[in-house]
Amino acid sequence: MYNIFQRDSGLLASAAFSVLLLALFWHPVPKQGTIWEPFNEGKLEEAKQAGRPAILDFYAEWCAPCHELERSTYSDPQVAAALSNFKRLKTDVTDPSKPEAQKVIEAFDVSGVPAVLFLAPDGTEVKEARVLGYVPPGEFLKIVRCAAATWETAADFSECRGTQGVS
Repeated sequence: MYNIFQRDSGLLASAAFSVLLLALFWHPVPKQGTIWEPFNEGKLEEAKQAGRPAILDFYAEWCAPCHELERSTYSDPQVAAALSNFKRLKTDVTDPSKPEAQKVIEAFDVSGVPAVLFLAPDGTEVKEARVLGYVPPGEFLKIVRCAAATWETAADFSECRGTQGVS
């Protein structure tokens, strides 16, 4: 009986050691998603000077829908690919009383988070494409494509698609 216990305890110790090694050295590979830069006016001006469209994502650390956009929508490979030609800028408004947050909130007339704004290469906002709240990847992809169509082909945004999820 003693030998069986020793043998079983050896197996148990090996299993425990394996689980420990797995926990220490295995890290799940995160989904590749959209890479963002922190917002500043200079980066926005760079995009305009280069004739590049921009996307502004207004978020707050305490905002659950903001985290859902990041986790679900922005991590979607098709969304990340569709945004690759945009200057991607995140605007942290976690503390809207900070002067830098107030300035950008007022400049873009943002009333809540998440708010996603699309700017044409000339720096003007495609107001019909503005997203308020969480939008799933498929719907967001349609909005990105329609926003781009407004400056690429002079298409009318409302003709491109309905405005569900957009305000």
